[in-house]
Amino acid sequence: GHSCGPIDGFQIFEAGHPMPDDNSFLATSRAVEMIRDLTPADLVIMLISGGGSALLELPLCSKEQLRDVTSQLLACGADIREMNMIRKRLSGVKGGRFAALCEPAEVYGIV
Repeated sequence: GHSCGPIDGFQIFEAGHPMPDDNSFLATSRAVEMIRDLTPADLVIMLISGGGSALLELPLCSKEQLRDVTSQLLACGADIREMNMIRKRLSGVKGGRFAALCEPAEVYGIV
């Protein structure tokens, strides 16, 4: 209910934080589908607000492994910088990988 309802022209996926959930993976899969076949004439504007490290996720490992790593990082008191340093290595979209998937389009990220 965080989005306060639908917004014309937008798809809204409410997902888990700080633990990525099935909606995190669904939203990311949908975003990746939307950027397929972009051209140099296309412009991608990507807004990632607070919680983006859990809300946008396409794991390179199993979902269960990613959740386990995230759980361990939370349990040991890792700060967000430490968590993101590890999680970006397990992700197909973090660390500039989403922007790379958008090539050859121009990409603006608002984080």
